[in-house]
Amino acid sequence: MTLIEMIEEFICPGCVSGSDTKCGNFKTDDGGECLNHVIGTLMDRGVHVCLGMPKGFNKTARSLKPGTANTMPIFCWHKEDGPNYDNFNIPVWALEKDGYLFVRAFSPRINTGRVDIIEGGKIDMLPKNVIDVSTLPCDMD
Repeated sequence: MTLIEMIEEFICPGCVSGSDTKCGNFKTDDGGECLNHVIGTLMDRGVHVCLGMPKGFNKTARSLKPGTANTMPIFCWHKEDGPNYDNFNIPVWALEKDGYLFVRAFSPRINTGRVDIIEGGKIDMLPKNVIDVSTLPCDMD
Protein backbone atom coordinates (compact mmCIF):
# COMPACT_ATOMS: atom_id res chain seq x y z
CA MET A 1 0.00 0.00 0.00
CA THR A 2 1.32 3.48 -0.79
CA LEU A 3 1.63 6.12 1.93
CA ILE A 4 -1.24 8.05 0.33
CA GLU A 5 -3.42 4.92 0.44
CA MET A 6 -2.49 4.44 4.11
CA ILE A 7 -3.44 8.05 4.86
CA GLU A 8 -6.78 7.52 3.14
CA GLU A 9 -7.34 4.27 5.07
CA PHE A 10 -6.43 5.39 8.57
CA ILE A 11 -6.35 9.19 8.79
CA CYS A 12 -8.92 10.56 6.34
CA PRO A 13 -12.00 8.71 7.74
CA GLY A 14 -11.88 10.82 10.91
CA CYS A 15 -11.12 14.16 9.27
CA VAL A 16 -13.55 17.06 8.98
CA SER A 17 -12.27 17.84 5.47
CA GLY A 18 -13.28 14.63 3.75
CA SER A 19 -12.75 10.91 3.36
CA ASP A 20 -9.74 10.99 1.02
CA THR A 21 -6.73 13.09 0.05
CA LYS A 22 -8.71 14.75 -2.75
CA CYS A 23 -10.57 16.86 -0.15
CA GLY A 24 -8.83 20.07 -1.13
CA ASN A 25 -7.08 20.47 2.22
CA PHE A 26 -4.61 17.57 2.01
CA LYS A 27 -1.03 18.73 2.51
CA THR A 28 2.11 16.71 3.21
CA ASP A 29 5.82 17.39 3.32
CA ASP A 30 7.09 13.80 3.25
CA GLY A 31 4.15 11.67 2.15
CA GLY A 32 3.46 10.02 5.50
CA GLU A 33 1.10 12.49 7.13
CA CYS A 34 -1.48 15.18 6.46
CA LEU A 35 -0.42 18.53 7.87
CA ASN A 36 -4.02 19.81 7.74
CA HIS A 37 -5.70 16.83 9.43
CA VAL A 38 -8.45 17.90 11.84
CA ILE A 39 -10.31 15.25 13.84
CA GLY A 40 -14.06 15.71 13.49
CA THR A 41 -15.62 13.50 16.17
CA LEU A 42 -15.96 15.11 19.61
CA MET A 43 -16.42 13.00 22.72
CA ASP A 44 -16.96 14.06 26.31
CA ARG A 45 -14.83 16.81 27.90
CA GLY A 46 -13.04 17.97 24.78
CA VAL A 47 -11.53 14.63 23.76
CA HIS A 48 -11.70 14.01 20.01
CA VAL A 49 -11.74 10.57 18.38
CA CYS A 50 -10.09 9.76 15.07
CA LEU A 51 -12.41 7.37 13.22
CA GLY A 52 -10.55 4.66 11.31
CA MET A 53 -7.99 4.09 14.07
CA PRO A 54 -8.08 1.21 16.59
CA LYS A 55 -8.88 1.69 20.27
CA GLY A 56 -6.00 3.14 22.22
CA PHE A 57 -4.69 4.99 19.18
CA ASN A 58 -7.71 7.05 18.23
CA LYS A 59 -8.08 9.66 21.01
CA THR A 60 -6.47 13.06 21.26
CA ALA A 61 -5.21 14.49 24.50
CA ARG A 62 -7.16 17.20 26.24
CA SER A 63 -5.73 20.51 25.19
CA LEU A 64 -5.80 23.85 26.96
CA LYS A 65 -4.38 25.61 23.92
CA PRO A 66 -7.18 26.93 21.67
CA GLY A 67 -7.34 25.34 18.23
CA THR A 68 -5.30 22.24 19.07
CA ALA A 69 -7.82 19.98 20.85
CA ASN A 70 -8.88 18.24 17.65
CA THR A 71 -5.43 17.60 16.20
CA MET A 72 -3.04 14.71 16.71
CA PRO A 73 0.18 13.87 14.88
CA ILE A 74 -0.33 10.62 12.93
CA PHE A 75 2.41 9.29 10.66
CA CYS A 76 2.26 6.43 8.15
CA TRP A 77 5.38 4.40 7.39
CA HIS A 78 6.55 1.38 5.45
CA LYS A 79 8.48 -1.05 7.64
CA GLU A 80 11.80 -0.36 5.90
CA ASP A 81 11.41 3.42 6.38
CA GLY A 82 9.93 3.28 9.87
CA PRO A 83 10.47 5.82 12.63
CA ASN A 84 13.69 5.96 14.64
CA TYR A 85 12.86 5.38 18.28
CA ASP A 86 15.38 6.57 20.86
CA ASN A 87 15.49 8.52 24.14
CA PHE A 88 13.80 11.48 22.43
CA ASN A 89 11.11 9.45 20.60
CA ILE A 90 9.89 6.69 22.88
CA PRO A 91 7.37 4.02 21.85
CA VAL A 92 5.00 3.48 24.77
CA TRP A 93 2.43 0.99 23.56
CA ALA A 94 1.74 -0.93 20.40
CA LEU A 95 -0.76 -3.13 18.61
CA GLU A 96 -0.35 -5.43 15.61
CA LYS A 97 -3.55 -5.45 13.57
CA ASP A 98 -4.27 -6.56 10.01
CA GLY A 99 -0.64 -6.32 8.85
CA TYR A 100 0.05 -2.96 10.51
CA LEU A 101 1.81 -1.99 13.69
CA PHE A 102 0.18 0.90 15.53
CA VAL A 103 2.52 2.64 17.96
CA ARG A 104 1.67 5.40 20.40
CA ALA A 105 4.92 7.23 21.01
CA PHE A 106 6.00 10.15 23.19
CA SER A 107 8.71 12.78 22.75
CA PRO A 108 9.46 13.99 26.29
CA ARG A 109 11.87 16.74 25.22
CA ILE A 110 9.05 18.58 23.44
CA ASN A 111 6.15 17.06 25.45
CA THR A 112 4.36 15.69 22.39
CA GLY A 113 2.66 12.39 21.67
CA ARG A 114 1.96 10.86 18.27
CA VAL A 115 0.74 7.73 16.55
CA ASP A 116 2.89 5.83 14.05
CA ILE A 117 1.28 3.33 11.68
CA ILE A 118 3.89 0.96 10.25
CA GLU A 119 2.92 -1.31 7.37
CA GLY A 120 4.40 -4.77 7.99
CA GLY A 121 5.69 -3.75 11.43
CA LYS A 122 5.95 -6.24 14.28
CA ILE A 123 5.96 -5.64 18.02
CA ASP A 124 9.26 -7.49 18.37
CA MET A 125 10.99 -4.68 16.42
CA LEU A 126 10.27 -2.35 19.37
CA PRO A 127 12.05 -2.19 22.75
CA LYS A 128 10.96 -4.89 25.21
CA ASN A 129 9.34 -2.40 27.63
CA VAL A 130 6.67 -1.35 25.09
CA ILE A 131 3.19 -2.39 26.22
CA ASP A 132 1.35 -4.72 23.84
CA VAL A 133 -2.20 -3.39 24.17
CA SER A 134 -3.66 -6.59 22.70
CA THR A 135 -3.09 -8.06 26.17
CA LEU A 136 -5.21 -5.35 27.85
CA PRO A 137 -8.96 -5.63 28.45
CA CYS A 138 -10.98 -4.84 25.31
CA ASP A 139 -12.84 -2.05 27.09
CA MET A 140 -9.68 0.05 27.51
CA ASP A 141 -11.20 2.88 25.51
